[in-house]
Amino acid sequence: MRVTGVYSKRDIVTTRAHAREGFTRLAAAGLLLTITSIGCSNVKKPGPTVPTGTPVPAVFVSPEGKLGWSGTLVQPNADKTDGPLPTLQAARDAIRARRAKGELTGEVAVVVTPGTYYLEEPLTFEPEDSNVFYSSLSNLAEERATISGGRRITGWKTAEVNGKKVWAAELADVKSGRWYPRQLFVNNERRPRTRLPKEGYFELAGLPQMDDKTPWNKGQTEATFKSGDIKNWRNLGDVEIVALHFWIESRLPLAEVNESENLAK
Repeated sequence: MRVTGVYSKRDIVTTRAHAREGFTRLAAAGLLLTITSIGCSNVKKPGPTVPTGTPVPAVFVSPEGKLGWSGTLVQPNADKTDGPLPTLQAARDAIRARRAKGELTGEVAVVVTPGTYYLEEPLTFEPEDSNVFYSSLSNLAEERATISGGRRITGWKTAEVNGKKVWAAELADVKSGRWYPRQLFVNNERRPRTRLPKEGYFELAGLPQMDDKTPWNKGQTEATFKSGDIKNWRNLGDVEIVALHFWIESRLPLAEVNESENLAK
């Protein structure tokens, strides 16, 4: 999520929930397959100027910030003993502490300088965090403060896949099943995921668990497909169905494929 103007605290609460839906009734539905991808983002070097005429007390957040600093300076001071805070969580906690001491009353502004701020856990707020407003600080229109629930990927090496030279990185959490990202950003641009078919969509052949009396909103866990559309790939755990139906986009991890019966579960 990007903060490009003034936001209330409620606008930047994030959660990490990955719902796994069942097959629902697909009337004239399309179907495409995608392969899992990895999410990351690049950080831009901030170049803020100190704002003037701030109407309320301000707490500053910057990629150059450090825990333990006051957050009252937009940039580190000359001897690097004080400056902005490094995260939104740190700004929230600093405001709570200063309010508890009576140092802050009323409205407070949190000013976020350009860069990418990664959330390792949901950013939550309580009633005590009311009357706090968030805004970005930028000299250039293309500079943004980005709040990301993704992770930066490091350890890239050159490798060869199917006779082609590629960049590759091994991710232990993905390998162990603890992390299942769906997006990859390179130089702040989303990269397309591998998909079948390359253009257009497949169509499901039927839903064997469903009949005319089944409610339209009852989830299904099986579907039949046209021969050859879906295969029992060796990396089946990396494949998900993206089913477009009604106004819904369902993302369905594949657990089992029976090619002889053209049945997916």
